[in-house]
Amino acid sequence: MDDDNQCINSDELEIEVFSRQNVKSKSIGGVLKSERQISVELLDELGINYIQGGLSAIDFIDVEIIVVDDYGMFEADKVAFMHLIEKGKKLVFLEFPEGNYKLDDSTITVTNCGMLPLHFASVKTGHSLVEDYEKNDIRFWYDKKVDYITPPLLERTFVSQGFVPVVTSGNINSEGQWDDALAIGEKEVGKGKVYVCQLKLAGRIEGNPTAEALAKRLLGLF
Repeated sequence: MDDDNQCINSDELEIEVFSRQNVKSKSIGGVLKSERQISVELLDELGINYIQGGLSAIDFIDVEIIVVDDYGMFEADKVAFMHLIEKGKKLVFLEFPEGNYKLDDSTITVTNCGMLPLHFASVKTGHSLVEDYEKNDIRFWYDKKVDYITPPLLERTFVSQGFVPVVTSGNINSEGQWDDALAIGEKEVGKGKVYVCQLKLAGRIEGNPTAEALAKRLLGLF
């Protein structure tokens, strides 16, 4: 304000407030023991009760959700794990390294981002998990470990027949051309579902309401 109480300059900041979505009180997850610890970190952040099982699918008969960050451990008893999914359980793979992975009748091809790791992804898929998300909701997420925004959110994408897009991105295809790719995809297997999530959710839950909501939706927690 100047001496005549006239406004000289003003700033406006729009703040969006999110309501916290509580998890189901009886939600129980199962985690395959792994040196990577991505699954454990995510479920700890979400406050989910879980058990850590070994290489046998029998350890997970009583859980609703199975979270895996090491495909090799899943592969050791893959037939039995897939039987559990067909009966109605949910399987969520987190952050596969680059390579090819076989799941049922699908081959999942994971590729490092062709230019640089990305700090954003697209929610323009129409999928129910992100149908109310806005353009920039998966972009520049806060990192509690360092107390500021850090990239990347996406180091690798994947392509696979039979997977429905949930969150998408782009990458260089096998012919060297820029093409659509998946950050999160969904596949129905019998009565259950399998998700592959390349988006970095672990470590980004606190301070990022859209990350928290997406993780809870992905795991079917509310």
